[in-house]
Amino acid sequence: MERLLNIRTILLLVIFTLSLQADYIRWFYDYEKAHQVAREQNKPLMVLLVEKIDPRMISSTFMNQKYIKAINEKYISVIVKKNQESSYPVELLYATEYPSVFILDKYELYVCEALRGDINSDRLSAYLKKCD
Repeated sequence: MERLLNIRTILLLVIFTLSLQADYIRWFYDYEKAHQVAREQNKPLMVLLVEKIDPRMISSTFMNQKYIKAINEKYISVIVKKNQESSYPVELLYATEYPSVFILDKYELYVCEALRGDINSDRLSAYLKKCD
């Protein structure tokens, strides 16, 4: 029984350690704060506009992908929910399809056309290459 408990403890430690090593986007949830940091760091904004946060889409597309490190190095990333209370440039980030990804320079000008609709790792990877 004690041996089984030790094996279970070791297994839990391994799983915990692996989860700490997960690669994920460092998101801002306040557009104005993200824009301020983008200006300070001279980086573009990557804005994910959603109707509601979908944990499955976030985990499959914005975690443990080859492009995550590059996104974190190159962009200031922010999630904006449609009609959220805190301010964001609604006219600039206008969308009829959700989710949508926008890449804006530090002055809030489009770097490239928005990625709209079904966002998955393949589409996002191609979009990031196109916008580079």
